[in-house]
Amino acid sequence: MDEDNAKKLLKTFSLIGGAYEVLFGVLMIFFIVPLLNLLGANINQLEFPIFSQTGGLLAIILGLILLFSSLNTEKYLLNIILITILRFTIQIIIIINMIMIPEIAIGLLLFGLMDIIFALITIYLMRRANLSFNIFKVIQ
Repeated sequence: MDEDNAKKLLKTFSLIGGAYEVLFGVLMIFFIVPLLNLLGANINQLEFPIFSQTGGLLAIILGLILLFSSLNTEKYLLNIILITILRFTIQIIIIINMIMIPEIAIGLLLFGLMDIIFALITIYLMRRANLSFNIFKVIQ
């Protein structure tokens, strides 16, 4: 795979990743109870829905940032890098919640794996496109 093909794939993959984040955010805002029940939580309503709504809104915003970054991946590479780092660091929260809420552990594991897969493919495509993952070089 040459650099140009890798850049095109990174653009497409960022677009797909952004759409996934927006969809996930919408699910968190409007369908969190059915989603949690699908994962095995067996609840009727959330005591404090503001937390899932805020998380959903943040996922939508991150998805939109990634969608717009896909328009020019080289110019907005910093956004792609930061979202990739977020996808790795969110694993800490997922692991903690798998321990605290074991009945939804398999669902959390699946969402965590999706984030890791997106992050790893993004890094692979960045390397193939000869784009730097060094935040300090990208900022300059």
